[in-house]
Amino acid sequence: MKTQPEPEEKSPEELVGTFSRSLNYPRDKEGVLFLAQGLAKAAKASGIAAAAIVARCQELSAFCPTDYDFQQVAIELAMASRPAPPKGCQECHGTGWRSFVLHVKTGAGEYDADFADHCDCKLGRFRRAAEYERKRKAEEKRGLVRVAD
Repeated sequence: MKTQPEPEEKSPEELVGTFSRSLNYPRDKEGVLFLAQGLAKAAKASGIAAAAIVARCQELSAFCPTDYDFQQVAIELAMASRPAPPKGCQECHGTGWRSFVLHVKTGAGEYDADFADHCDCKLGRFRRAAEYERKRKAEEKRGLVRVAD
């Protein structure tokens, strides 16, 4: 049984060369090099293959993309490849939140108060973990929490 050889991955310079027929393609070697570096940077930062970024750019426009275009397409492809969050349950109606009413007694009197909390389903636990991570990163950014070595 014969196996097909894996296609060789093209260099960023070769991939950028596919836009050579575009009107705004850089005509000097330095411009092409900078564009290739922008493609490589976008691919590395997003974890998306450079060839996939170039293919998507070709689908979107007939013009040669800029570094910014490469970054935006890489972000779009990375977001599309993320797994979807889990589904909610009947209790939370697919929102990940459950609401409830508690009878509250204060010095001012008694009343019923509406509260909301994360549901115990997969989506609720997912949202709780995401909220915790978001708060942790914000505190880390402000320098309130010491990062473990």
